[in-house]
Amino acid sequence: MSLTATGGFDRAQISGDLFSPSFLQYENPVASDGYSGRAVRTEGNVFNYNIVLNGTWNYQPTTDIGLTTTAGFDYETQAVRVTRTRARGLLPGVETTNSGTVLDESDVINKFRDDAFFADEQFVALNQRLTILGGIRADRSSANGDRNKRNVFPHISGSYRFTNLGDKLNEVKIRGGLGRTGNRPRYGDRDVVLNAGNTLGGTPTLVQAGVRGNVGIKPETSNEWEAGSDVQFLNRRLQFEGTWYNKRITDLLLQPATIPSGGLANLIINGGELHTQGLEASLNAAAMQRRDMDLSFRATFSKNKQTIENLPATVPRFPAPGSFGAAFGRNFISPGGRTTWIWGNVPLDASGKILPIGQWAVDSSIIAATRDTVAGDANPDFMMAFSGSFRWKRLTLSANVDWRQGGQVADMTRTLWDEGGTSRDYDDPITRKNFGDGWDISNVPATYKTPAGDVLPQTAGAFRYNTWHGGSDVRAYIESATNVTLRDVAISYEAPDRWLQYFHARSLRIALQARNLLKLTNYWSFDPEFNNFGATNLNRFIDLAPFPSNRQFFLSVDVGW
Repeated sequence: MSLTATGGFDRAQISGDLFSPSFLQYENPVASDGYSGRAVRTEGNVFNYNIVLNGTWNYQPTTDIGLTTTAGFDYETQAVRVTRTRARGLLPGVETTNSGTVLDESDVINKFRDDAFFADEQFVALNQRLTILGGIRADRSSANGDRNKRNVFPHISGSYRFTNLGDKLNEVKIRGGLGRTGNRPRYGDRDVVLNAGNTLGGTPTLVQAGVRGNVGIKPETSNEWEAGSDVQFLNRRLQFEGTWYNKRITDLLLQPATIPSGGLANLIINGGELHTQGLEASLNAAAMQRRDMDLSFRATFSKNKQTIENLPATVPRFPAPGSFGAAFGRNFISPGGRTTWIWGNVPLDASGKILPIGQWAVDSSIIAATRDTVAGDANPDFMMAFSGSFRWKRLTLSANVDWRQGGQVADMTRTLWDEGGTSRDYDDPITRKNFGDGWDISNVPATYKTPAGDVLPQTAGAFRYNTWHGGSDVRAYIESATNVTLRDVAISYEAPDRWLQYFHARSLRIALQARNLLKLTNYWSFDPEFNNFGATNLNRFIDLAPFPSNRQFFLSVDVGW
């Protein structure tokens, strides 16, 4: 029997400064917001700590049966505060944030206190071929509406190994499990608050907040089961792992829109179901194992789809927050629909049939209306990753390659370049090779007339931009995200004994590593994996004028004494 106590804390302070002087091209003579020259000062403070009390008891009634009981308590806090001051309309040469014509300030606080009791029991028998694990966890959080209520999440899993099957097929393990977990609400979801309005007599007024909190908010609940098998071949030099999983999340944390005239923009509710199914597989091969030489490979495969099963009767389908609207595409929370579908404006004929891409530029007279409907899917057909390692004596070379097949991206970067007539292929001819399937390029006019009355040639860039028609056909800038990326290459050298003796060291390793060296793709902009809104769960397919991905190089020397 053993008792352990583990604790830790994190303390971080992050500062950031941005200065954009008024003489820069995009600031001069007047920036798009009307104020030239800006400075931004950001301060972030993070303080987290946790403690875990854990007890373990091992009991073996026979040589063939083993029981392990674990129980304990987990407590943690997370506190983040980010303050930001922005000054616009600076005087030339001044970069302090209190010197602008217009000052904007924000102060964001996130604080969580979570604790949980947990208990697990593991049963091992039949010469360690049979393993069963079951347990329970009771969580509570300061983010929940009822801070004292504990949400109970059980789980159970098991596996059985068929061993010593032969030289070619060595071992087969079948496994499965099911369990329930929770995802706490966001900070402040439980609070019904007021905002500060206009100032009267030096005192701010109180107004209704744009988002109404929910005093009864509770965690999302994820119920998942999975089944799979692990197989070892050829004297354990080849290993296969495969898993099928089925996850259903209930009581989703949603922010549906409300009627604007009611004074509220969004509500915070629990409701609806999200269903995810997927397949994951991997293959590991030890191709060569010798004294002075090793060669190994690994390949992984994953594929999934995610759908909204239902929503509360009082909540109609609604667009996911954080997008640029139907002109560029966004995700919808819609019963029976996939969360990765790209919804946007598409032209229709008089019978309601969707017209080919390019119709606005070819013949707009047959367009009867536009509809906000499904125009693409951001979810890839599948994703694979390949890695390999080769060792010759003390020298080791390794590499990782990622392959994403399918899925689509809204390339707003290309929209901006076409709008300015500066995209690299703007003056290219209109061909099937340049535009692909789905486009109507059979009767493209040789010229087009601008709103100012100028007649210009219908080049590839003009054809795309005129097809988009101010956001009336979102498909003009939806592109395939298929790409192959050389993610990582590294070479390392383990120092010989004479080097260790010279430095009086136990180990010495020199390594050179390079990341994001190469990307093979037909995507027009910099990187189809870029997401304008960061690490969001939805609207992850929008590319708007990013910086190119960094190529990084590292030289490291690791010494151990």
